[in-house]
Amino acid sequence: MTQLRQTTSTEVCHLRKRSRTLRLGSPALCICAIAPLFALGCDAEVDTSVGNSSLSQLSRGSRSLHTATLAPLIEGEVDVIRHSFDVRNPYSVPLNVTSVEKTCSCTSTALAFDSIKPRSSEPLLVTADIKGRTGAFSAVAILKHDHGESWRYEISVLIHPRLAVEPMSLYLGPLVPGERVDRCVTVTQYARNSAPPVPALLCAGDSPSIALDRINSSVDHLVGELHRRHTVFNVSFTVPSDPGAHRCSLTVRPDPRGVSMPGVPLQWVVESPYVTTPERLVLTSVAAGAETQFIAIRRLDRRPFRVNSVSSPDTRVACQITTAGAAAEHMVSVTLDSSYAGRFLATKIAIVLDDPEWSCLSVPLVASH
Repeated sequence: MTQLRQTTSTEVCHLRKRSRTLRLGSPALCICAIAPLFALGCDAEVDTSVGNSSLSQLSRGSRSLHTATLAPLIEGEVDVIRHSFDVRNPYSVPLNVTSVEKTCSCTSTALAFDSIKPRSSEPLLVTADIKGRTGAFSAVAILKHDHGESWRYEISVLIHPRLAVEPMSLYLGPLVPGERVDRCVTVTQYARNSAPPVPALLCAGDSPSIALDRINSSVDHLVGELHRRHTVFNVSFTVPSDPGAHRCSLTVRPDPRGVSMPGVPLQWVVESPYVTTPERLVLTSVAAGAETQFIAIRRLDRRPFRVNSVSSPDTRVACQITTAGAAAEHMVSVTLDSSYAGRFLATKIAIVLDDPEWSCLSVPLVASH
């Protein structure tokens, strides 16, 4: 029993020594883990003509991410952005660079060294072509070396479009003659040092009388010398009676003295205000005697109208109007008489109305034994 207690006491003492050793070693381990956080100085030069850049670093284990965020730009201000990173060797032995890779063909790097002395630093220039780009943009260079995982160097910038139109297109879908259309179009402009001028919205092409009314226009002062103008227009017109597909183009003139720029394509389809039920007559089992079916005709707006006549180019098809005068709905009877002996018949029913804008409707008819 005594020997058992001595053994237990020895083991407890040994565990206490191990615990003290781990606690004493922990700070050294933590310092090594966060050393890459200080591998990049905050005095790196940003080659940009507008504003300053903010610099940050993130370390996950032995992998470091070094980022430089440049001041926001406006589309077309510059074609190229660049930033010089300070690549620091935090180790007590030389750091040998094996390669520098890019994640995009628009990115290029300039590295004048292949080895960094202990506790020293060398510049890494990252350049990116941003011509024609808008929105959030970033370029990444990956530096591989002989001391563990790669280091990533990323430059990012927000590029505002000089002019943006929302929505980019207006497809109004099927419309009925006489229907009133109202849609909003927002024009956003960015400028530096002063507010953008109030834009104009114009209509080009063969189109009905479209009213383009400016509802409001406001300016916001953003970071630095950037200004943003929001202008809202109301596009309204009455759908003409001309059937079929229609289109025109709404163009934006950002400066009253300037040239109009492509804006919003406007498209719509004018459908007939009349509906037939069914839209197509199909007779699949015609008996030896006569076969009669009915077609209902009505207006979508429920306005009364007259049917002047109904006929078919095929003499074996007899048609008759079953309602008289003006009404919101009419019925037409279609009879295929006993003289029909063929295996297949394809024709149409022509319905003539008293509406000068929609004078005739056509309903396909197909019959077979």
